[in-house]
Amino acid sequence: MDSTLTPEAEAAKASAAALGSAADGAAGEAAALGLEADGAAGEAAALGLAVGVAAGEAAALGSAADGAAGEAAALGSAADAAAGEAAALGSAGDAAAKASAAALGSAADGAAGEAAALGLEADGAAGEAAALGLAVGVAAGSAAALGSAADGAAGEAAALGSAADAAAGEAAALGSAGDAAAGEAAALGLAADGAAGEAAALGLAADVATGGAAALGSAVGLGAWAAVGPGAWAAPGLGAEGSAAGGSVAGVGWAGGLVARA
Repeated sequence: MDSTLTPEAEAAKASAAALGSAADGAAGEAAALGLEADGAAGEAAALGLAVGVAAGEAAALGSAADGAAGEAAALGSAADAAAGEAAALGSAGDAAAKASAAALGSAADGAAGEAAALGLEADGAAGEAAALGLAVGVAAGSAAALGSAADGAAGEAAALGSAADAAAGEAAALGSAGDAAAGEAAALGLAADGAAGEAAALGLAADVATGGAAALGSAVGLGAWAAVGPGAWAAPGLGAEGSAAGGSVAGVGWAGGLVARA
């Protein structure tokens, strides 16, 4: 079995082989008819020899020869008839062989036509398979193009993600800078609070100094009054005026102390 042929082509080939065998059988029958014709010709030759013998006997025997000649003529007619029959048989054999061979040839041509049709069908199937292969190739190309587009979109998305990450990093950096500025502002507030505390401390010190000055003024007033008053009372010639003057000095010192305290 030829592996390159389809089962239908193998069947057509087997049919053609069977038809060829039948044609060989018809040729064999025609050959047998030819042998029969040869046998009839041999019989005719034998009859001819008998005619020759009969003619010789007729020549030798006289009247018997005439009778033998008549018999020979009859035998010749019979031989001619046998030859005609053989010729007819040969013609019939030839016609039968030719008709059988023609019929077998037509059948063989039909089988060959069927095989050709099967081959065309196989070619058509191969063409359809090739077309399907091209369609599959086109579909694969389309799928590859879509995959490339998807990869491009994924790359763009990754680039956008990277840009978003960069923006987030910048925002975080700005947030850190904002936190640092807020920290500086808080530090400045603390420094302002410290300065206000120092100012308050300076105010308290000023108040203390003012209190000290008032106390000193009061002490000066009292000291002046103590120094002038008793002296005025003790010194001769001052009398009440000296006492009044000492009291005035003491009063001024006291008033100075009050003003300093205020």
